[in-house]
Amino acid sequence: MMPKLLFVIYAIHLAIFAFAWWRRREGVYGILVATFVLLLASHALRVFVPDLRVGSVAAFWLPRVVAWVCAALGLTLLLWRRLKRST
Repeated sequence: MMPKLLFVIYAIHLAIFAFAWWRRREGVYGILVATFVLLLASHALRVFVPDLRVGSVAAFWLPRVVAWVCAALGLTLLLWRRLKRST
C-alpha cells in the first residue's frame, strides 16, 4: 500500500505545482515541477525495476539525487525572493 500511496502523493504535488507554474510563470514552480517529476521517476524505478543498476549503484538513486539538488535550488530561490521582498 505504501508505494502506491507515495506515488499518488508525488503525482498530486506535481499536478498542483504544474498548475501554479502555468498560472504564475515563475521559475521557482518550474524547479518544483522538475523535482516532483524526478521523484516520480525515482519511485517508479524503485517499485517496478528495483534490481536495475547503473554500475554499482541502484538506478533509482540517480533521479533522487538530482531531485535533491532541484529541491535545494528551489528552496534557495524561494528564500532569496522572500528576503528580496522584505528589504
